[in-house]
Amino acid sequence: MKKIKFYTDDPQLMKDFPPVPISEEMPKWIERIDDTNNEFNVTRCPPVMDWISSGYIIHNAWEHLIKETVIDFTKGIHLESQNKRLGQRKLSPNVLAKNCLPVDNGPYAYFKIASDYKVVTPPGYSCLVMQPYYDFNSKYKVLPGIIDTDKHDWVISSMAYTKEKDLRIVPGERLFQIIPFKRDSWEMELHNEKIYSKLFHYIKHAYKNMFHTKKVFK
Repeated sequence: MKKIKFYTDDPQLMKDFPPVPISEEMPKWIERIDDTNNEFNVTRCPPVMDWISSGYIIHNAWEHLIKETVIDFTKGIHLESQNKRLGQRKLSPNVLAKNCLPVDNGPYAYFKIASDYKVVTPPGYSCLVMQPYYDFNSKYKVLPGIIDTDKHDWVISSMAYTKEKDLRIVPGERLFQIIPFKRDSWEMELHNEKIYSKLFHYIKHAYKNMFHTKKVFK
């Protein structure tokens, strides 16, 4: 079994906010699903459940405040981080201008936020870093990205955006979902042919019972 390693320079964080397999910290709303009376729900969809339960969770460790303010007669964004990190990593997350991603009706502000953990994977393996989608976080969104964690020697960080003018990110929030994967080179082929599967016509839950492979993250 491949090993993914998490490093931090703060022993207190290992105690208070250790990374955990995401399967040990599933979204609370899943527990409220009535599986007996609702056949069409996500718990019966293997692809969705694979996504929800794959990888590991890194929690936010410090309180971050983003507020609209006026400095030197100019309206802008100010970010404060109640942060006890030492040295270089004591810097507050960067707040960036709207033109970082110029889209219609775009976000109010972008910011870069760092975790307190360096992630190390075996040679040839990278990590998909994203916000846990099925948390349905409406306060801010982390921009998904890929980090080559077999080479990267710094803590995991990512850009995020918000439409809020008064945003508070508290300790303990689920910040990043980390899914390791093996890098491969790919070449696309395009084929025109009839797509048909007798199995899906005659066997109920064919994908779940015949094709699905269990994914293990410990």
